Amino acid sequence: MIQALVIFGANLLILFIIYRILSNRIEKRIASAELITQIRSEVETLVVELNHVTERNIGLLEEKVASLSKLLSEADKKILNLSRESDKLSLGKTYNELKTKARIPIITPEPEEKGKEEPEEPLDARSEVIRMHRLGIDKRIIASRLKKTLGEVELIISWEGSRG
Repeated sequence: MIQALVIFGANLLILFIIYRILSNRIEKRIASAELITQIRSEVETLVVELNHVTERNIGLLEEKVASLSKLLSEADKKILNLSRESDKLSLGKTYNELKTKARIPIITPEPEEKGKEEPEEPLDARSEVIRMHRLGIDKRIIASRLKKTLGEVELIISWEGSRG
């Protein structure tokens, strides 16, 4: 009987050792699954935080781009105004220089007769444009003196230049 009790005790001891080994393995597997779940949740929170930070940074960049665009448009307007003022000043200087160099007669158009049709541009106006251009007078001044558009004056000058 003692022998049976020793065998029974040894079996119980072996079963207890097997139980502890199996329970440790099961706990490790369960713990690793919980660990993976915990890691996943932390990664998800990190991704959410990164998305928020990225959206905030994009918003800041868009604001900066908008403010830069506004500043560029204001600078372009100022440059345009400065170039206009510069053109006005250069026209005034050119006019004063021409005034001192030569006297240019002011041509006044003759009153039109009703019923009489004139060609679109009389020859004397063309020759006057060419004469004033050869004197070195600016195209804008020629146009204002002869009451022509700048395009007409440029056309006459370019046409005359291509003819001879």
